[in-house]
Order: sequence, then structure tokens, then C-alpha cells
Amino acid sequence: MRTNAGMPEIGSNPDRPFGWSATILSGTPELAPTSWILDGQYELLRELGRGGVGIVYLAEDLRLKRHVAIKVLAPSMLLDPKANDRFEREAMALAALRHPNVMPIHAMGIDPQGYRYIVMEYVQGETLEAQRHRLASCGDVMPITRAIEILEGVAAGLSAAHEAGIVHRDVSGANVILAQDDQRPVLTDFGMARVLGHAGLSLGICGTPRYLAPETLSGHGVRADLAPLVDLYAMGVIAFELFTGRPPFESGDLFELMRMHRESPPPLPSYLRPDLPAAVDNVIVRALAKDPLARPPSCDALARALREALEERTSPLAIERPLSASRAKLLIATPDDTLASRLVNAIARHLDARRFVVCHARDGYAAWNHARARTPEALVCDTEVTGLNVVELLALLRGHPGTERMPVVVITAQPLSPADRSLFDRLGMRRLVSPDATDDQLARVIRSVVSGEARVV
Repeated sequence: MRTNAGMPEIGSNPDRPFGWSATILSGTPELAPTSWILDGQYELLRELGRGGVGIVYLAEDLRLKRHVAIKVLAPSMLLDPKANDRFEREAMALAALRHPNVMPIHAMGIDPQGYRYIVMEYVQGETLEAQRHRLASCGDVMPITRAIEILEGVAAGLSAAHEAGIVHRDVSGANVILAQDDQRPVLTDFGMARVLGHAGLSLGICGTPRYLAPETLSGHGVRADLAPLVDLYAMGVIAFELFTGRPPFESGDLFELMRMHRESPPPLPSYLRPDLPAAVDNVIVRALAKDPLARPPSCDALARALREALEERTSPLAIERPLSASRAKLLIATPDDTLASRLVNAIARHLDARRFVVCHARDGYAAWNHARARTPEALVCDTEVTGLNVVELLALLRGHPGTERMPVVVITAQPLSPADRSLFDRLGMRRLVSPDATDDQLARVIRSVVSGEARVV
């Protein structure tokens, strides 16, 4: 069986990494899980896990009398040149890195029987993915301060890799281990890593689907200078999972999950976890921006922004007419995920996402419930909204204490009749905008409404 180059196999598991093609060799025996001595030195004790092309074992180094982790190229991959290349690439990447948040490598070799292997430090502990599921089974989530400590360690390891010219490309909760002895996060599985020192190198689609950056799904590849922002996006997904206990995008269908990464804005973490500071919402929204240039410039910068958000030390908005010191809560009501994503990206690129808390409601009922609970400063409402239609929604808001004076931006592709225009004006419409407006125009409309400027239609 072969996968098409650069594309996931139909029916692939959304939690399984892809990005390489493999030939399954019939009749090839798997390695014995126990009591097998590799290369005359390493006794395999038990299997620890399986990755894209390798099997990881706990082993005893018979010469040095210590436990090690050994990754062995799966026998079914021995004759696949791409699998061999990926395996060797992981060893070279790990050998170039020395950092407490990156899994260290001791040796690599080829057994007389032809098995390729990598010997690594045995870091005993739990993966972030396993810990998330364990906490969720108890109805719990990770404490906010601990989540940020873990993210700072992940950022330190990724930044060390990026400074060495290496991009991981498969950052995920399953590839971060919390060391049992000191609880430091340790990055593992550099099998998809790329060295970014070659002119013209571009990155195609690969990694674990739940963590894939939108630009990797475009089909056009990713420029080498933007490749570290692919890892940063995946770190943003991990942050969302640590804070809320769930991924930002969930679907059992691989292609729907990919579409959501490309087009859908993420839910606000604080909407799922009310004790989360609003400033953290804004940092996560920036990290998960569809446009890589709208994200923080580095993983260290993302970790710092999260720490500052937790400590309420955000910088003021540097635009010609500043908003008030408080963060503006903006509610977007539209069934169109692409439109909602454009609005979020417009804020991230042309304003300052740290000064906005944005929530997306896909129907009128969700918008009404959210507005009553959170009292946003402004509403951006699509005339295509369902459930409660736009007139019903605005009428309810006008009759509710706290939202009766809330400014509204109405988005419509159709011209309004004079009667409809008068009705919307009475219901609080401050702006009328077309969905075909540019991102800059959308950002200026949002800024002017939240700033309380006079109505300009």
C-alpha cells in the first residue's frame, strides 16, 4: 500500500502523523518485544510505543548497565528509502541538539541483521496527550500556572531547535513527555524534522492532523523562513489543549479537520474555561492565526506573551487613536466560518489581538446566550445568521439590560431597502459592511465601532 505523495490516505486516523509514504512488506516479522539483544549490546525489555516508522523499546545497555530508550526502524520499513531517510534524519537532528527540553541521543547504528536503531536517554514519564486524557476522565483540567510552565519548557526546546536551523514539523501532545523526576517537558520524535540551511527548501504537508498549521495544507508548500511558525502553530494547539482539556478543532473526518484548520476560527479558551484570563484568549488567537505572519514571531515570544497575559502585563495598543485601557469583547454572529476567520485575522493583522476578546457564535441563539452572559462591547452580525434571525436577535439585545446600547455592525451581501435600513438603524446598527470588504476595511470598521466614533455608513 502506498500513500499519494504529500497527501493523507483516505480514511486516515486524524491522530496519526502523515507526510511520508511507506511500502508494507508482506511476510516481514516484527521484532520480538522482549528478551532480544540488539547489536550484541542492548537487551529489549518491553515496547514503549510506536511512531510513524519506528518502534520504541525500553532496553538495558548491557555494557554500561543502564536503561535506555531504543527506537528501531520497523521491519516493514526496512526496504523503504523514504522511511530510512526519515529515520536517519531524526538521528542527525537529535545529535545536533543539546538542550534539557529535547530528548538526547547516545548513539545510532545498524544491527548485523540489518536493523537500524537510535539509542536515546530513557526519560520516564507521561506524555502531555496521556495526561490530558487522564485529567479529562476525572472532569479536570491542568492548573493555569502549571500549563504555562510546561509551555515555557516546550518553547525553550523548540527555540533551541530553530536556532540550530531545525524545524520539528510534528509537535504534538504525544511527542512531549513530562519527565517523572523533575516534571520538565521533553520534546521527542524528530523523525519529520528538516534542516533549514538549504536555499529553496520548502515544506509540504506532514505531521499529526490535529496540530497542522493552515499553510501546510495549502498545497503550495511553506517557505523555509516561515517554517518555525509551523511549530509555533502546533504549540498554540498544545496550549489550547492544556488550558481547556480539548483541541481547538475536533472532527472524526480527516478532511473536515483539515478544512477547520484552514478556515474556521478557534473558540475562545475562556468560553470553555471561565477562570482563564481574557488576555490569554488573545495570545492563543494570535498563535492560531491562519496567516503565519499574524502569529508571534517565535515560540519563546509566544511563551512570554502567555506569561505576561497571566500576570496582566499587556502592552498598550499602538495605533493612531488608542482604544480604552480595557480589552474590547467582540461577538461575531455568522454561520460562515470563513467570514469569521477573516474578521479574526483582520484584527490580528491590522489591530492588536491582545486588546480584543473575540467569540464566534454560529447561530442567533448562541449569540443571544453569549451576549447575555458576557456583555460584549460590540456585535458583528451577518444577515444570514440562522435560528434567531438578525432582526429577532437585535430586538432581544435592545430589550436586555447591558446590551440595549451595544453598537452593531451588520454584514450583508444584498443592498437594504429604505425600510430595512431604517429598521436596522433603530435596532442599533452603527455600520453596514459588505462581506467583500478588504481585511483592512473590516479592521477599520471594528476599530471605529469599539472606539465609539460617529456612525459612517
